[in-house]
Amino acid sequence: MSARLVIAWLIGGGVLASTLAHAQPAPGVTAEERAAARREGQVTYYTARTTVTANTIAKKAGEALGIKVNIVRLASTLVFNRAVQEFDAGINAADVIDTSVTDHFVAMKKKGMLQPFTPSSIAKFTNPAYYDPEHYWHASQIGLGAINYNPQLVKDPPKSWKELTDPKFKDKLVQGHVKASGTSLLLDYWLVKLYGWEYFKGLQKNNIMTHQSCDQSNLVASGERVILLCDHQITVPAQSRSLPVETVFPEDGVIAQIGGMGILKKAPHPNAARLLVDWCLSPEGQQVYV
Repeated sequence: MSARLVIAWLIGGGVLASTLAHAQPAPGVTAEERAAARREGQVTYYTARTTVTANTIAKKAGEALGIKVNIVRLASTLVFNRAVQEFDAGINAADVIDTSVTDHFVAMKKKGMLQPFTPSSIAKFTNPAYYDPEHYWHASQIGLGAINYNPQLVKDPPKSWKELTDPKFKDKLVQGHVKASGTSLLLDYWLVKLYGWEYFKGLQKNNIMTHQSCDQSNLVASGERVILLCDHQITVPAQSRSLPVETVFPEDGVIAQIGGMGILKKAPHPNAARLLVDWCLSPEGQQVYV
């Protein structure tokens, strides 16, 4: 299964007319904004992407755009909480925020934390669920909740979520903490809907380890824990570092989650922020998320 592209690209397609009912600025970054972004010289990017992905974005976007991309990398809920706390305190540190949970962006828009921006790639967003109709946020990636494992140490990987409660997987499991990881929060919510709380009693009996972030590919690769409940995208940066991590898409279902990206209303580098978001949501930028 290769559902790794964040956005469904449609050749010759366009955005539904109903989503453009309100007057909007022309999509993309103007020449004046581009020049202003280079004068600003830098952009601060709060993100929940993996460290490898975030650093790759910083490097490639920085080279392509001629600005410095400062990375602040935290788990989704933590990066969201930090942005909210700074907003409430009148601290304007971040320019762009990117998390795994679109509910974060709904809340930030309601709170007045975001500013609208329409990327130049908007005509390629074929599903209105992938962006705010007033363009306060857009999908930056889609993750598929899956079972990730070390193929060198797990010769017969689990084929379903239900199978993870089997005693043979005791002391082998790890996941992110629901109070920090947006991916883990959504995945566990879905699993409760699927199997009820009894399912988590089974995981507890198997002594599942919980860490702040759901990206524990290093633990899986080292063998400290060999099965990780997270989204499928963690395998890409892990494999780029030659780590032994593979993915199983469980036969009892896969949950898709949309991660979003937006520009903070009081961004200290607003033009550089537009430039970065436009790049991240372009075909070139999306290749980093693949």
